[in-house]
Amino acid sequence: VLESEKDFSSEDLSPFYLIDKKHTVQASYEPKDLIHLESNSLYKVNKNSLNLRPEAYNALAKMAEAAKADGVTLTVSSTYRSYEYQKNLFDYWVKVDGLEEAERESARPGTSQHQLGCALDFAPVDDAFAQTEEGKWVYKNAGTYGWSLSFPQNYEDVTGYRWESWHFRYIGVNACNFQKKY
Repeated sequence: VLESEKDFSSEDLSPFYLIDKKHTVQASYEPKDLIHLESNSLYKVNKNSLNLRPEAYNALAKMAEAAKADGVTLTVSSTYRSYEYQKNLFDYWVKVDGLEEAERESARPGTSQHQLGCALDFAPVDDAFAQTEEGKWVYKNAGTYGWSLSFPQNYEDVTGYRWESWHFRYIGVNACNFQKKY
């Protein structure tokens, strides 16, 4: 798996970069060469400000093409988020739900996988995604294209976040195969 890291750009942080509540990136970090997403014949986007790193962008296109061949159209709701965007989002959830609940559902700035440009949220961004046709397809097939569910159900004690059925991170096919095996 670590050998596959050479397939990723050496000009940027690795898609394997550990980012979580204890491991952060600087406020100034922005992935290099972000590619803008637009709705197309393979997938939909529900915002005009979505961007992914090239590795993740290409993997999304391959996955969406396979989904489309199976009669499923994926909708992407969120991708790269800057430190400032994540700060505003986290602050919003603190106001809505309080700090304790916000920390179960939203990353503090500098700790979000979205800041790496390798994470995305599918729509709908709620627990219902897992029961949609799209969600079922993604759960069955995402690993084949290098996408891993970041916050699985019943793993909050490990991940620090409640289940997010819609949140996937690109880590590459080899890492997904390793993850599935173990």
